Amino acid sequence: MNKFNYFKILHLNCQSIISYSKKIHISNLINETNCDVLSLNETFLKKQHNLYFEGYVTLRSDRTEKKGGGTALCIKKSINGPHIKIDNIPETVGYKIKLKNGNELALFSHSSIGDFDALNTSWFCPTTNKKGKQKPNFKQITRSFNKLRRRCKAL
Repeated sequence: MNKFNYFKILHLNCQSIISYSKKIHISNLINETNCDVLSLNETFLKKQHNLYFEGYVTLRSDRTEKKGGGTALCIKKSINGPHIKIDNIPETVGYKIKLKNGNELALFSHSSIGDFDALNTSWFCPTTNKKGKQKPNFKQITRSFNKLRRRCKAL
């Protein structure tokens, strides 16, 4: 059981973490924030790429069928828990942590819910771009969320 009253979670949309300079920048953020969990989206990593941060266990789900995408969870080695296998939901990784009070916390990083590069003035953006004119696919978002929720209940 982990003896924590709280966790520090840092989430970043990397737009690629392949370059050495980006890895150094994120490593510096980890050191500055002393985060317990780092959630990364849009890693752009493939099987041949390495991702390692000292003192952390890294779980990944790389996009395989095209460029971009990918997620990772980096958890401090001092935080015990199992990796949650989610083979039927692409670009999703999970980790289960047993808390001090005996409860369990499931953490997930999932990146294929929507396009956050979309800009629209109705969302208080200064301009609207081509992606911002497209209607979000709420059915797809709901299906992804419901799959995750069913998977969590099964744990």
